[in-house]
This record gives sequence, C-alpha cells and structure tokens, in this order.
Amino acid sequence: MDKTQESSLAGCFQLDKSNYCINENIWLDFSIENTSKKEVYVFFQKEEPEEIKIEVKESKGYAMNSNKQELGISLLPEYELKPGKELSTKYLLNHWIEFEKKGIYTITVSINIEYNGISIKSNQSKDLNKTETITSIISLEITE
Repeated sequence: MDKTQESSLAGCFQLDKSNYCINENIWLDFSIENTSKKEVYVFFQKEEPEEIKIEVKESKGYAMNSNKQELGISLLPEYELKPGKELSTKYLLNHWIEFEKKGIYTITVSINIEYNGISIKSNQSKDLNKTETITSIISLEITE
C-alpha cells in the first residue's frame, strides 16, 4: 500500500474471555471497520479462512493442527461496507491450534483483507484490489 494513502480499514481479533479449559472451544471475534468516507467492498472468507496466520510466542504445550483441508482456488465473497460501519465474524481458534497443557499463551493472529472502492459485480472495477493486514496480539490462559 502506498504510504501516502490513508488506510480505509481498521480491525482486530479478540477473545470473549481470557481463561479457558483444556479442550474447550476458543472463539476469536474478528471485526473490521470502514474508516474512510466512501463505501468499500471487502473480500474475505467468514468461515475458517486459510488466509489467517497464527503464531504462538514463547510457549510449549500446544500443537498446530495439520488436518486442515486445502480448499484449492476459490473466489472470496464480497461484502459492502459503508463508511463507519463494521463487519464481524467468529473463528474457532481450535481449527488452527490445540492447547495440550495449561499455561499462559501469547498469540499473534493476522489476516490479509483485500478491498476495493468499486464492487466487482459492477464490471467497472479496473483497479487492482488493495490489501490491508489486520494483526492482533492476544493472551489467554489455559487451565485444567
């Protein structure tokens, strides 16, 4: 993204609580807001996107899940996001990582969101999509 261009999107990942038991489902709340003065059209997968990157810092006692299926090439759905409006969804963190031991974990979660100022449905979108990377660092505690 051009450094002189103002970002159109802001977003974050959050947990609904900070303490979980081993084998408990851990949901990541993801929200993205249009901070520009014009509508934007965002493209991302609302359910278990392969574009999410997970990194665990300074901890042992977890395993990255390798049973994910490759979905192949697919078109991402388009969502219209008016100025000041927000779009949100939930992702199951356990899809990517399994916590096997109790402890405090610090996790970096990021996703690349593609967007454009014109809908691809209009057949007028000649510009390449822009990309915004949304990154959050979250901490959680696993207890027995």
